[in-house]
Amino acid sequence: ILESGATLVSISFANNRLDTFPSLQSCVVLRQLDLGHNEIQSIPGEEFHHLGSLRKLALGHNQLERVPKELAVLLRLEHLDVSHNKLTRLCLEVCQLGELVVLNASNNALQTIPRALHLLGKLQRLLLQNNCLESTRQRRQGKSGDGQDDAFEECLGPEMECLYELNLSANMLTTVPRRILSLPSLKKLYINSNRIATLPMDIDKL
Repeated sequence: ILESGATLVSISFANNRLDTFPSLQSCVVLRQLDLGHNEIQSIPGEEFHHLGSLRKLALGHNQLERVPKELAVLLRLEHLDVSHNKLTRLCLEVCQLGELVVLNASNNALQTIPRALHLLGKLQRLLLQNNCLESTRQRRQGKSGDGQDDAFEECLGPEMECLYELNLSANMLTTVPRRILSLPSLKKLYINSNRIATLPMDIDKL
């Protein structure tokens, strides 16, 4: 679509009616790509191989049911927005994005989260509100063993030393994930509109 985009560093196709991911093979220095508020249903994985310089990728408000595993080639990505789509899970490869600072996967239908998410040591904001995440005790029997965890609990850990905002609002949690207590930099916690009846005795240790 862009044959002479070799010097472009930022593109916005937001708020259109695109139903396919554009071919940007010549945009090798592109740092920001905004495709939000379109009608994109799928992304050919090979398109990511030309976008290794991306720092920010906005795919919110589309019709995506999955994000391809080739996302892992975006090793410089710092900001990923896949909110307001139809995702039921995040690909395991998102855990390989070691430079990621912001992950917005809110307003989807996420039931599972990759347990290796806690390895994203530079992550500062994790936005997962308005999904279908459940507590450990509810789904333990159904664990899949494919690197996806049936509950949010296993996806947190002290390795997330930069995480200061965690939004779990409007999910299906019945308990507060205990590993929240292990997040050393957490400043903002949103866990409203769930199914929690009691709080941990040591919740003040946050």
